[in-house]
Amino acid sequence: MADAQKNVPTAEVVAVQDDLVSIETTSPDATLIKNEVVYIVPRASQRTGGREEHLKAEVLRVRGKTAEAQVYESTVGVGVGDSVLQSGQMLSAALGPGLLGQIYDGLQVPLEDLAKEFGFFLPRGAPTDPLDKSKKWAFTPTVRTGQCCTMVSDRSLPDASRMRAIASSTVIVPPWIQVTSTVPASSNGTMIL
Repeated sequence: MADAQKNVPTAEVVAVQDDLVSIETTSPDATLIKNEVVYIVPRASQRTGGREEHLKAEVLRVRGKTAEAQVYESTVGVGVGDSVLQSGQMLSAALGPGLLGQIYDGLQVPLEDLAKEFGFFLPRGAPTDPLDKSKKWAFTPTVRTGQCCTMVSDRSLPDASRMRAIASSTVIVPPWIQVTSTVPASSNGTMIL
């Protein structure tokens, strides 16, 4: 749950009906935003001596200081007064090298990585990263250092990335952003990202 802002609760649960949870802000500065990802932190998991769970939910409707959120995991043990952490992020998927070849659930939780850590009975609310950020990938730029990398009108693409032998992908620079290549290539023209 790396994206929750400062892990400071800004809301609390005021009602639970199956996987629909009503939340209300507890901080005068907190603003609930439609489609924002929030994390419900059930007190029940803390009382049993287990690890703290962060149940991912999405805000569906906002009414002033209250909102309804869809919880994407089991709500067993979630109760009135449980803390809610706002992420400040919309529900999204991470993209990058290493995505292919993984097995994910609908929330982009890497199931094999989770099984290695917790066994085959997967827990709810476990913190995971969808991409292994420690893994290195070869990258071969098609521009030289100092060369301008904006897209031109013929839509030619400035950089290409080869991810092992599995697939080839392209790094695209939006046309309204002007970027200059500053990463030096190794002797064979390949960098490790």
